[in-house]
Amino acid sequence: MDYCKADIYTVNCGMAFGQAAMLLSLGKKGFRALQPNSSTKLYLPKVSKSSGAVIDMWIKAKELESNTEYYLELLSKGTGKPT
Repeated sequence: MDYCKADIYTVNCGMAFGQAAMLLSLGKKGFRALQPNSSTKLYLPKVSKSSGAVIDMWIKAKELESNTEYYLELLSKGTGKPT
């Protein structure tokens, strides 16, 4: 959404969960809206249950950690609040 030069209006008309909530937060300040009966929930990235070699699980844990940090950076950038 940062690549668009035009102002982007984001409106929650019902439910915004997970990535939809992230997109809602990345709309331009002053152009974000929620309807009175709408709900918004933010879910952090999850790792699916996995089994296998320890190194594979370690790699997945590192990926989850970096994805979560990036997700929180985007959210703080969109809302203007500290991480």
